[in-house]
Amino acid sequence: MNSNPATNSEFNVNWADRPIKLRGRPEKNPDLNTRARMMDEASSLFQEHGFIGTTLRMISDKVGVTAAAVYWYFPSKSHILYSILERGLD
Repeated sequence: MNSNPATNSEFNVNWADRPIKLRGRPEKNPDLNTRARMMDEASSLFQEHGFIGTTLRMISDKVGVTAAAVYWYFPSKSHILYSILERGLD
């Protein structure tokens, strides 16, 4: 067995095949409406788990944002429900 890690084949990495990890903030996608996605996902979670059984953390995980991002758009879970109902009446 070769004990030199520099010559060991399991350490040979083709760096060109590795995905590039970008730093900084992700680019904004103008077609992406985060608030509407939050309302859509919250609506489906409310149907599945009920209003009381759904947490803001569940909504944020489903949308793929932080819980703080949900609070940026909605001060509470009740405000999300109100916005969903208001959108349905329009």
